[in-house]
Amino acid sequence: MKRDYKKLLKLSDNILKQSSYAYFKELIRAHFKWDNNKENIMNRLIIIDSLYSTNLSKRLYWFDDLAEFIISIESEYHIDWLTIDYFINELIDKISNRKIGIKINWEEWGIAFSLITKYLYFRNNFDFPIYDSLVKDELALIKGEIKSKKDYFICLEGLKNENNLSFDELDKILWLSWKLKKLSFSWLLNSKNEYKLFIKNLWLKKDEVITVERILQKSSENQFIINVQDFFKLINQYD
Repeated sequence: MKRDYKKLLKLSDNILKQSSYAYFKELIRAHFKWDNNKENIMNRLIIIDSLYSTNLSKRLYWFDDLAEFIISIESEYHIDWLTIDYFINELIDKISNRKIGIKINWEEWGIAFSLITKYLYFRNNFDFPIYDSLVKDELALIKGEIKSKKDYFICLEGLKNENNLSFDELDKILWLSWKLKKLSFSWLLNSKNEYKLFIKNLWLKKDEVITVERILQKSSENQFIINVQDFFKLINQYD
């Protein structure tokens, strides 16, 4: 059965509209209204790395190194209005081969591909896909094995066009699908108190584990739980 992406999108919006996901997304976007100088770029990168847990903070001098790289591609490429064809033909290999940061013994560390795509996502006002492991796993369930980074972007663009969605809308649906399947509610609720209320509404004790079955069986007036139940029911029709 073909997924009803319009229904999934509506449920995604309802689940995420008051979430940490929505709050941090707008917080980061605000930093992209400033000039594209090195200091502002470094600030953006540090915030994105911190909130998205890409863990570049373990590398020495990574933010300076990556800011310099972004400045170099800003001057050489049209990174503020990227198409997938342009990205694949002009940028993907360059980003995939660029080492960012060093280890304590001065050896080069590794690439920062996912973080750079997150930066480009915000630089393009959400009109560019993030390379994300959660989205990749969910995309593979729909499209089959994703053999390369190029395949990932080509498959995402195809799925976007087939369902008349934006990259931002598709990313939201796929990311949320995998988060819910993994029963990971970080970023879906806006505060510790909201999380406690969520647990309370499920009648869970401290030593009990959240399960999909428990969520689906729960009769609740809590709108968040109702939306999550409806989302699970919809994706369970396809998977």
